[in-house]
Amino acid sequence: MSHVLRRIPRDQRFALGARMQSLITEVMEMLTEAYYSPPLAKVNIRLEILRHYLRLCYEIG
Repeated sequence: MSHVLRRIPRDQRFALGARMQSLITEVMEMLTEAYYSPPLAKVNIRLEILRHYLRLCYEIG
């Protein structure tokens, strides 16, 4: 992932990278919580948002 972030302009890299790392952490936390409760809708929403960020990174560089 870091090699993708290096291709993004410096002024945008920090914000996008920080948001993606935050989402990854949030998804991991939600998966841990979901293990103990049935609904996975919140996790699926966050994963979809992360997919959009990853597509954006792919398109940029």
